[in-house]
Amino acid sequence: MGIYDVLKLSRMNGPYHEPLLGDLPAEDRSLHETKHSHRMQEYEEKLVIEWGPAKLAWRQLAHMQNKIVLEIRAQRKDEPFPPYLNFMHKVRGLNGIHPSWQVRLKERKGVYLLTFDDGMQYVGSATGEQGFWQRWCDYLTNGHGGNRVLIRDRRDARDALVSILEFSGSAQTGPDIIKQEWLWKEKLGIKAKSLDSE
Repeated sequence: MGIYDVLKLSRMNGPYHEPLLGDLPAEDRSLHETKHSHRMQEYEEKLVIEWGPAKLAWRQLAHMQNKIVLEIRAQRKDEPFPPYLNFMHKVRGLNGIHPSWQVRLKERKGVYLLTFDDGMQYVGSATGEQGFWQRWCDYLTNGHGGNRVLIRDRRDARDALVSILEFSGSAQTGPDIIKQEWLWKEKLGIKAKSLDSE
């Protein structure tokens, strides 16, 4: 899926609020502040390596651990499209997804989340004729797709992870979807901003 640099590692042992999982109990945990690295971007979703016995570790030091390359795929494996609410992908890599996935994303409208490496979140809505795919392609053109909130905050949506929070039913209108966007912004709390706030 790519290489991420660990910018900061901190520890805490009190209760913790995770935006997607909610309130977590008090326990000793490590928090990793990470940033996506473009160093091996051409191999993302193509390179298959043997992780070794530490494959479940939260981080590994790439410069200290040589890995066995099992396969370099000529193209990304055409995997079945996940359930909509399980979809997550780097915006920058959306051009490389399979055409069948693009079709599925064009079929649905709804509310989505942009998550940046520093934890900032932006809740947006896709209401156009070609649904999520149309809106996210707008971001691919220049990083903000004309959105004033991203421009003001100097955020490049191509650096974000995009996920689907809710997809709309056929009877829902654009204003209905935007109301749901605002509801999700309230649910996610102070670290979330609405892309329709201006």
